[in-house]
Amino acid sequence: MSTRLYVPFDVFAMQEDVSVSMLVRDGSLGWTCGQCPLDREGNVVAPNDLVSEAQFVCDMIEAVVPRGRFDQTEIGKLNVYFAANSPGDGAAALALIRERNPQAIILPIQVPHFYYDGMMIEVDVFAATGSQPRKTSAASSAIEIVDADDVTWAFVRAKPDKGQTLAEAVTDIEATLRAENLYARNLISDQWFASKCFAGSAHTLLATGGSAFISLADGIVLCGDHAHGLVAADLAFSRRDVSVSETDHRSKEGRLYARDDGVQRFVTGVHADPQGDLVTQTSAIMSRISKDLESTGMSFANVVKLTAHYVGGASAEELHGNMMVRHSHYQKPGPASTGLPVSSLLDKDCRIAIAVMAVR
Repeated sequence: MSTRLYVPFDVFAMQEDVSVSMLVRDGSLGWTCGQCPLDREGNVVAPNDLVSEAQFVCDMIEAVVPRGRFDQTEIGKLNVYFAANSPGDGAAALALIRERNPQAIILPIQVPHFYYDGMMIEVDVFAATGSQPRKTSAASSAIEIVDADDVTWAFVRAKPDKGQTLAEAVTDIEATLRAENLYARNLISDQWFASKCFAGSAHTLLATGGSAFISLADGIVLCGDHAHGLVAADLAFSRRDVSVSETDHRSKEGRLYARDDGVQRFVTGVHADPQGDLVTQTSAIMSRISKDLESTGMSFANVVKLTAHYVGGASAEELHGNMMVRHSHYQKPGPASTGLPVSSLLDKDCRIAIAVMAVR
């Protein structure tokens, strides 16, 4: 394990005890937990006011990032999860965040709700020394790219023609990536989002094994009608060649997919058990990830970032249940960790998809 810096979880509080870090830095890269509009007692700041909450979170990010020994200009990517009372609120909040972080890729991800009443936004920060943004576009899709010393982040999205399948939209995105010299052999992590209207064509994608750029097609996050006709991918590419491995598609223990470049190992998993509730599936996935890490000489102590997208109600109880299972695998100082409720996952039997980034 290389020299690592942990920023303690002390900027805001949650209504449950947590074992995570506010920011983890390893080498030239840094990851935060989800930055939330909460005060030090776990109360929501400016409830139901998305723009004010976005301003508050931007101020929080500017306080946290320097503690990871990053300059503000080294923020390469912001994953902005938000719930909007109106399209205008969402547009205004995103404009504010872009103005405060003009160098960063902004990934807007609308969610149905958050786990605390009045909370409207949560932001993951990805930082890197030597970050250099570049933006381009193609006929069928648009792509934003940030190059850093050890990684390239790419946010690519397509608005497919009417009647186009999910598989066809993914093919267009792959062509855009290759045009930018971004190849599957270097892909270290991925998360895909698609409109619910593509769920009907998903069987084609799954039946063909998805795509070289998709780890777990089952775990694609489906968005609501606000993103009709949209397919988007949040991708990271290593400077090194990446090996891949996966378990059987319908293993009773859950399905895992791993990407490994010799330094970083990205593992993502689902447990498509129609009888399993959120906590049961979370427990199965975390145990399977733990075994995978052990098989490569690592453990959860090597994990720098965990992201969980789960299908659940708007309650702190559901967050608490699966969060406690996840956090039981951590020892302080834990990783930067984020759990988000989403509308649904591509596989209707999946209640949660969990992804971890571990560093040797």
